[in-house]
Amino acid sequence: KQRYVAMIVERVRQSWFTDDTMNGKECVIELKLASNGFVTSLNVVGGDAGVCNAAVNAINRVGRFPMPEDPELNQQFRELKLPFKK
Repeated sequence: KQRYVAMIVERVRQSWFTDDTMNGKECVIELKLASNGFVTSLNVVGGDAGVCNAAVNAINRVGRFPMPEDPELNQQFRELKLPFKK
């Protein structure tokens, strides 16, 4: 499971545009994903507004994330709460 979480976070980081004012700040985002990895819902739980905006924009740019083939594991990835920290 951790491998897929790491892949999702890395995909976001590749599309994440940040600046030095965000250093040490974070944002927590809840994602709801379809079985094929498409984002069906995104909710900012809390954190720094700049980091949250940058993370939301990066998630929207990615659009689709890698998902486990195993049906049981796939189901566990339908709802994720992820921290993004600069």
